[in-house]
Amino acid sequence: MFFVAAGIIIGSFIVSRNPALAFDLEAAFPVAGNPFDECVTPTADEMALFSIAVQALEAVKDRLSALGIGAEKFLGDGLYRDGIRVCDPGGVYDRVAHLSVEHLSFKYRLVEYQLKLAARFGEPDPYIVEAVAKSAFSGSRQPSENFANRDIRPMARSVLAGFREKAAKYAATAYDQMSANDSLGTGAAQVAAAAGHPLALNRSERLMTDALSALPEGGVVPWDTKNRLYELAYAFTLVGERGKVHLAPLRQLMTMKVQSRAPPFGMIELQPKRMCDLLAHIVGINSADGEAYPYCADDTVPYDS
Repeated sequence: MFFVAAGIIIGSFIVSRNPALAFDLEAAFPVAGNPFDECVTPTADEMALFSIAVQALEAVKDRLSALGIGAEKFLGDGLYRDGIRVCDPGGVYDRVAHLSVEHLSFKYRLVEYQLKLAARFGEPDPYIVEAVAKSAFSGSRQPSENFANRDIRPMARSVLAGFREKAAKYAATAYDQMSANDSLGTGAAQVAAAAGHPLALNRSERLMTDALSALPEGGVVPWDTKNRLYELAYAFTLVGERGKVHLAPLRQLMTMKVQSRAPPFGMIELQPKRMCDLLAHIVGINSADGEAYPYCADDTVPYDS
């Protein structure tokens, strides 16, 4: 799996430290589970849980309540069965999206569970897009609900990128803020590319190339650099066929080893197996890639964290 291992969403524990600031930046990774994994059809019992959550939101309407927040958290997290993601019932999330607009559920500062929920809306209303963009490009830190001194703007940017062309009005702003310095910059790259800025893909490729060129030849990709590269690479999955011609730095990265956390042992060196699903999503599974990156199909090779 690419972004999820043992049911744990990677974005929940990968952060970017900006040394000039007194807080951590959340990662700019997908927050609604692994977008490249297959999912399993909900059972009747699982559908009943989704239905109860929707009924709770219908009952509380626009009132702030623990019941409504709990329902939104459940729907934002989704369901897993034996570590495998349960498919989101489209009609359920369409109804929740409608309720969110009707009840103005996103009128206050957004926190993680609301961003996770918004990420699951297939056709977000302009009200939802604007609320997420307000968080994503706020001029001030957007505090985490769960962690002290963590800024979740990169997370909001990744969610906004998932809206693709519906985020078009923010493409220029995102392009201006692109960088490989931290997850704010890489999250901006995702938005710019997905929202259709004509120069964003070339610039994302160049940022990856420059970051790789700055590493010692034959060296291991450090933890922070790896995560910035992964975040930039994710931009290419959001643009369909146009992403295929920008993959040279990704392919170079996949020939290297990267740092991976292995508590309690610290950092270890692994192959960048989390990129295998991403590459297959962009170009499809082919024999050339299988020969170039045999670890992708090797079950004995673990996924890097």
